[in-house]
Amino acid sequence: FGLTCSASDEQKKGLVTWIDLSNNGLSGSIPNELSLLSDNLELLWLSANPDLGGALPHWIGEVKHMQSLSVFETTISGTIPDSLYNLSKLSSLRVYGSKLEGAISTEIGQLNNMQWLWIHGCEFTGTIPTELGSLKKLEALTVHGNAFDPSSDTLPSEVCDLRTTGMNLEHLWTNCDANRSCDCCTKCFPNKRR
Repeated sequence: FGLTCSASDEQKKGLVTWIDLSNNGLSGSIPNELSLLSDNLELLWLSANPDLGGALPHWIGEVKHMQSLSVFETTISGTIPDSLYNLSKLSSLRVYGSKLEGAISTEIGQLNNMQWLWIHGCEFTGTIPTELGSLKKLEALTVHGNAFDPSSDTLPSEVCDLRTTGMNLEHLWTNCDANRSCDCCTKCFPNKRR
C-alpha cells in the first residue's frame, strides 16, 4: 500500500516505480499529473475505490514500463484507450467491476506479455476478439458479466486453443447457458449481468 521507489537500479534509484492506492477512499478521476511518472512507473493499482471515476487517461499508453494496471471495483467509465495496447510489458490488467464499455479492440493481441486479464462485470459489447488467442502467456481470462454479442454462441476457438494445446491458460471464465456453451472454460456463469 502506498508508493515504492526503485532501490536496485542505479539510474532509477529513488524514483517511484509502484503506486498502490487500492481501497483508499479515492474519489474524482485519475490525475494527469501521474503521467509525469511515466518513464519509470511499473505498477498502478487504484482498485476498490468506488468513488474513483472518469475515463482511463490516454497517457496510460505512454507508461512504457507498465507491468500491472488495476482499476477494478471503481466507477471508471468510457472505453479502453487505444494507447493502452502499446504497453508491451503489461502482464496484468484488472478492470472488473468498473463501468468500462464498448468493444474490446483487436489490438489487444499486441499485449504479448499478458498473463492475467480480468475484464468481467463491466459493460463491454461486441464480440470477444479472436486476437486474444495470440496471448500465449495468458494464465487467467475472465469475460463473464459483460454485454458481449449474445448471437455468438461460443468463445473463439483461438481462445479455447490456449487451454487445449498445452499453453498456460488455467482460468477461463465466461457466461454459459442454453445458447452459449464453452467446452474449454474452467468456470461458467449464468448469462446475466452483474
